[in-house]
Amino acid sequence: MKKYLLLIVLISSSFCFAQVKKIILFDAIDNEKINDVKILSDKGIYLTSSNSQGLIVLDFKHLEENKIQSIETSHFLYEIEKLEIDKLPDTLKMVKKINQLEEVIISRNKNAKYYKVKVYFRSWRLLDNKLKNFAEGTKEVFMPYDKSKSNKEYYTEYVTYKDSSSHKNFVDISFGGDGYLFTKIPAEDYFTRYKHLYKLNKNSETDFDLLEDSVNVGYVRFDINNLLSEVNKNDVAENIKFLGKSLSYKNYAFERWKNDTPRHLSMSRNVIFKEISTKNKSYSIETVTELFVEDIEYSEQKPEKYKNLVNPDKSFFSSAFFKTFRTEHPLQKDIENQIQNIQKNENTYN
Repeated sequence: MKKYLLLIVLISSSFCFAQVKKIILFDAIDNEKINDVKILSDKGIYLTSSNSQGLIVLDFKHLEENKIQSIETSHFLYEIEKLEIDKLPDTLKMVKKINQLEEVIISRNKNAKYYKVKVYFRSWRLLDNKLKNFAEGTKEVFMPYDKSKSNKEYYTEYVTYKDSSSHKNFVDISFGGDGYLFTKIPAEDYFTRYKHLYKLNKNSETDFDLLEDSVNVGYVRFDINNLLSEVNKNDVAENIKFLGKSLSYKNYAFERWKNDTPRHLSMSRNVIFKEISTKNKSYSIETVTELFVEDIEYSEQKPEKYKNLVNPDKSFFSSAFFKTFRTEHPLQKDIENQIQNIQKNENTYN
C-alpha cells in the first residue's frame, strides 16, 4: 500500500512540476544574470518579470487558458527575444542594444556661461501592472559651467495621459514619493553624487562592483580614460512598517554618461516599485522615468514658447514629436499598448 501511495505522490509531483517552466536569463557577453526583464504575451500582455537571480517562472496552465502561443522579452538595455511556448529553453542569453546616441562635437564660445542640453523624457505609473498615468515631452536645459549655480529648465512640448479613476488610488499609495515626472538632469553621475555611501570592488580594468555596507548593490563601468561611463544601482527594502501599512520597496537607477567636453548624461532610467499591504488589501505601484539627451550646444537663448513645469492634467504640444522619439527610443510594448486605454489630456498650447 505504501508503495502505491509513494508512486501516486511521485506521479502527482511530476505532473505539477510539468505545469511550470523555469528559465534563467543571462547577459550574452559577461554571463551575468539579468534582473527585471519583463515577459509579455504575443498580444503584448504583461505576464511576469525576472528576479534578482535572472529567473522567470511560467505557468503552462495559465498560458493554455489564455491561448498564448509565444512570449517576448522587454528590457530597455536588451534586444527583444521572441520564444515559442513549445520551444522554451532552460537558459536564455540576451544581447545588449547598441547605444544609438552619436558623438556630439561642439565648439565653445569662450564667453558662454551655459551649454544647452536638449532632452526627450517620458514617465509613467502602473497600479497592479495597469497603466494609470503617462507623460512624455521635450525640454531644453541650460547647464552652467559654474556648477555651484542651478540649471534653467524649459519644457518645450509635452503630452500627458491619465486614467480618470486613478487619482484617488495614488493619493493613498504615493507616500514617500513615487518619482513620477521627476525629470531633473544631474550635473554629475549617480556614483559621484553619493560617493560617500559606496565602495568599489574591482572585477576588471573597467568594471567594478558597487558596494554599500559590504553588500553588492550594482556596478560601475569606466572608459579607457578612467572616466565613469555607466552606473547601475539597486536599492531594496522589505516589510517596512509605516502608518499602519507594510511597505516593500525597490529603487533601480541606471545612468549612461558621454565623456565629451563638456561631459554630460546620455540616458537614464529610474524605477521605483512599491508593494503596500494593509489589513484589508494589498497593491503595487511602479513608476518609471526615462531621459534621453538628444543634442547639446552652447547657447544663452531660451525657447520662444515653453512651460516651467509639466502640468500632469494638461498637454502642451504643437507637433507629433512623440511619434519620432518613440521610433528612436522604442517604448515597452506593454506600455505602448496600454496608452490606447487611457485618455490624452487637453492640449493647451495655443
